[in-house]
Amino acid sequence: MLRLIGVALLALPIGSSIALAEDLKLPPLKRQPNPQAVINEHFDALNKCDWNRIMAQYPPDYQLNLPDGVVVKGGEEAGKLFANFVKPHDQGGLCGMKFMPEQTSVVGETLNIQWRLRPTF
Repeated sequence: MLRLIGVALLALPIGSSIALAEDLKLPPLKRQPNPQAVINEHFDALNKCDWNRIMAQYPPDYQLNLPDGVVVKGGEEAGKLFANFVKPHDQGGLCGMKFMPEQTSVVGETLNIQWRLRPTF
């Protein structure tokens, strides 16, 4: 299975905002047939603010490298982060913005994605 690693091109407000309810339950992992299908599913789910579809992409050993040396490791921490992504913009989330892949590459079983956001409101 490919590992998904995202590299962000913007600073995101995470810090204490990723502390959510303890009952955050991750959906089962859903394998995709190839790297392009992983990318397509991931960005479609992000752009539709679908937390369950987003999280079905992330294995337990997931890692997201954000600006300023911030690293999010593991499915549970990614779940907390993405729960905030899918909130409406007026609640501090990114729902309503368009996520777009800029560059992708596969290294071994790791899929690296460099992406950007475009405001749509």
